[in-house]
Amino acid sequence: MSRTLVTRKPEPSATGSPQEDYLRHTSTRQIRLILVDSHEIVRVGVRALLDQARHVEIIGEAGTVTAAVEEAHRLRPDVMVIELQLPDGRGVDAFRRIHEASPDSRLLVLTHGTDEWSIVSAMRSGAAGFLFKTITGPELVRAVETVGAGQSILDPAVPSSVIAHIRNQPVSICEKTGAMLSPQEHCIMKLVVQGKTNKEIAGTLCLSDKTVKNYLSHVYDKLQVTCRAHATSVFLQHTYKT
Repeated sequence: MSRTLVTRKPEPSATGSPQEDYLRHTSTRQIRLILVDSHEIVRVGVRALLDQARHVEIIGEAGTVTAAVEEAHRLRPDVMVIELQLPDGRGVDAFRRIHEASPDSRLLVLTHGTDEWSIVSAMRSGAAGFLFKTITGPELVRAVETVGAGQSILDPAVPSSVIAHIRNQPVSICEKTGAMLSPQEHCIMKLVVQGKTNKEIAGTLCLSDKTVKNYLSHVYDKLQVTCRAHATSVFLQHTYKT
């Protein structure tokens, strides 16, 4: 049976920065990557697969949360392929620390079968992709290149109930910044979390594309972020219902 990884292309930034949009869309630049897994044999196998990828350069490895954070700070990778279960904690525990150490690094989870809550936690914590270790070598290479190009990717085996859970999160106030989103901003961010493009959001809410971009620009300011992916992460991780 064939498998199709679910990807979502990035929207242009609300600020319209040509440099940011270029870096997010380009697929020809070298992707600097760190492998994080507690099992050396897994790291060796993944390295062997990714060494065949034309645009991927493995610059480091780690087997613990502590080492992963240290390597992220030292090497500032484009992508980190990370297992959820590590000896000194869960991979999710490292996500925020990694983002603080290297804000531009994108996290691609590669793990064994896990419970739905762990998947939700990973997505809330800013993972750009989530894959199970049942994927093929070519699928892994494609996933790394996809995440490295600024897109998101999701294993088709992830239960639909996980997506439904995220879609139904009732949020309005950001714990991180103390900012309150307006009802319209809240509504727009819920659609962003669902993977809707600006054009689709505009159609759903009967707004113009420009108006949607303006709303997102205000949301970015309130959440203290600069891009769509980071806004989604902060919205899911640091918000709650009033």
